[in-house]
Amino acid sequence: DIALFGVNFEFMCESGLRIKEKSPLKNLMIITCADKSIEGAPYLVDKWGYEHHTPSYYRNGVRDAMTEEVSTEALMEMFEERLRRED
Repeated sequence: DIALFGVNFEFMCESGLRIKEKSPLKNLMIITCADKSIEGAPYLVDKWGYEHHTPSYYRNGVRDAMTEEVSTEALMEMFEERLRRED
């Protein structure tokens, strides 16, 4: 099984890797900046980068770096719904 997860922003690599680890499907591909019509898509720093004010922190588009958690929850809900349909 292959899963594609397209988002209109740029994840930090570490965030993408953590999301892939949690995925029930082993072949998850995350595609960032998926919508060309959106110019200047936000860069989303992870919690560590937010707390330590890394260079990515200053380009972060979301308060408190919550996007990784919210995106992970939403993605896992979509996987659960899809996998239930296949049963």
